[in-house]
Amino acid sequence: MASTGKLPFANVCLAYNVISDAAMESISPVLHEHCPGLRSVDVGNNRIGDAGFESLAAALPSSIRSLSMNDNQCGDTGMTAICSAVERCAELEKLDVSNNRIGDAAFQRLGAVLPVTM
Repeated sequence: MASTGKLPFANVCLAYNVISDAAMESISPVLHEHCPGLRSVDVGNNRIGDAGFESLAAALPSSIRSLSMNDNQCGDTGMTAICSAVERCAELEKLDVSNNRIGDAAFQRLGAVLPVTM
C-alpha cells in the first residue's frame, strides 16, 4: 500500500513542553502538510511568542474546532494572525487564549471575528 504522507491525526496535544517560536515554526508546516483533518490543537503552557503563533495561524486548517494556546507569550502580532485564521474556521467551538500578552487592540480584533465563527 502506497503512503500518502498524510497522518490520520484529528487531535494534537503539544502542551506543557518548552516549545519556542523556532520549534513552532518547524512544527507548523508539518501539521499543515501532513494533518489536514486536524480538529483540535493544544499548544498551551509553552514559550511560544508572536512568530510561533503567526506560523501556527498560517498552518491551521479550516476544520479546527478547538485551539488552546493558553499560558504562552503571544502578543498582539501573534493574536492578530490567529484572528485571521479563526475567520476561516467556521466550526470553531473552543478558543483558549488565557494568560498571554495580548493587548486591547488584538482583543478588539478577536471580538470582531468571533461572532462570525462561533
